[in-house]
Amino acid sequence: MTATDVIAFLQLLQEHQIDVCIDGGWAVDALLGRQTRPHNDLDIAVDHKDVPQIRALLEARGYKEVSRDDSWECNFVLGDDQGHEIDFHSCTFDAEGNNIFGVPYPYASLQGAGSINGFPVRCVPPEWLVQFHTGYKLDENDYRDVKALCQQFGLEIPIEYGEFVANDTQSRAIIPELPARPELPEGWYYPDPDDAQRLLAELQRELPDGHLLYDLAVEVFAWREHATDDVLFRHRHQPDHFTVIHLSWLGRTEINAQHPTVEFDGSWAEFLAEEQRPRMA
Repeated sequence: MTATDVIAFLQLLQEHQIDVCIDGGWAVDALLGRQTRPHNDLDIAVDHKDVPQIRALLEARGYKEVSRDDSWECNFVLGDDQGHEIDFHSCTFDAEGNNIFGVPYPYASLQGAGSINGFPVRCVPPEWLVQFHTGYKLDENDYRDVKALCQQFGLEIPIEYGEFVANDTQSRAIIPELPARPELPEGWYYPDPDDAQRLLAELQRELPDGHLLYDLAVEVFAWREHATDDVLFRHRHQPDHFTVIHLSWLGRTEINAQHPTVEFDGSWAEFLAEEQRPRMA
């Protein structure tokens, strides 16, 4: 389906006050703000109560259900004679945002925003879309989608894509090789193994769901003198991705995804540049 086809479909639903969330390949492009490849279909997540009305609107325009072995009332495909296909994923949330029926989307996974040819759409947020691109047999399209999302939104490529990353000469070319222990900015020191283990354990204890580093593989790289709350972490699967975290030392999981505080997130060169900036007294 083309961008024009997608927008026409979404405008049709808007005319009938039906809200949908874009998933799949078109969600990737909506988040990136540009079309990166052709898409055979449009994946949508919808409130299950809206399925009959959407089905009726499409059937009136020549759409019919496409036979599939795995179709059921909450996941099926409608297509027309021109090759347009819309892949339905429906569910129902209660008043508290709990998924009580249908495709098991978490509520937060349907609250992103993007655009298709400038047309604003609701879509799966980048961190959830990367997660949805795991747990099945992956291909080059999956890797290109995930790579683009991770690069644009500062996310870590899931470990399942390790073979793709290893074979990606373009990715390797843009990651500078760092010495095992490069010279640190003034005031930063390498921790000994015991301190590194203690700092990493505290980070894992504090991280709440939704935090920038939640569920990512990182290692303690350095910490700041006289301010042991500031720790520089290196992303294991992105060697030139570093994050400075100000640990709270509460000894428990934070309840706000903004804590522990992210003081810096970027490449090694960007970290060095940040440390050279004058600091307020």
